[in-house]
Amino acid sequence: WCIDNNVDIINMSFGLDEYSEILHSVIKKAYNEGILLVAASGNDNRMQYPARFKEVLSVGGVDKDLNRTYYSTETNSDVYAPAEDCQTTGFVGSFAKSSGTSIAAAHVSGVAAAVKSIDISMTNKKLMKILKESTVKNSDKNGCYGIINYSNAVNIYLNTGTDEEDIMDIDDIEDSSNNEAYVNGSWSKDSWQNESSSNGTGHYSMINGLDTEYFA
Repeated sequence: WCIDNNVDIINMSFGLDEYSEILHSVIKKAYNEGILLVAASGNDNRMQYPARFKEVLSVGGVDKDLNRTYYSTETNSDVYAPAEDCQTTGFVGSFAKSSGTSIAAAHVSGVAAAVKSIDISMTNKKLMKILKESTVKNSDKNGCYGIINYSNAVNIYLNTGTDEEDIMDIDDIEDSSNNEAYVNGSWSKDSWQNESSSNGTGHYSMINGLDTEYFA
């Protein structure tokens, strides 16, 4: 459907542990049609599909202190974005607090769309390269990782040529101590609870916590 309707960006906030030939086939078809594919890396500290496909921009999560979340420390994702206790839309017009790389992927897809709006003829290859190379670098005991940065991405596009090869390799454009360089998320002081918990904020509990009148 996305290919047939000429979309520019596909956000995939889902993951599979096993390789799927059918999924990979349609991923490659979408990529060859010029679509940027963004996927959540997963919440079990290992890279899931479709994020593992080379045609896909994989997204891991950071917390409010810009540290990799415990479920993203070893995924070596392409980029990282806010993933902990983010305010988001819920069911039937409500708002909810949620966590996970699904939320991070949505952040990245939003940044990608904003960058793409500068030049709608920008190829998916160039857009992916810009997003990767414009990240603000941080590090922990598992190595270096890059946090998505809209301002840097725009600056790279405006200061380079039109070809993918013209995009410079950079570690940092802006000082990482500048909080204005980061994509802003809405953080909550409440701690994360497991989905099975009665007061959890996972996907299941978001539904289970709704009043039955919503399902009338």
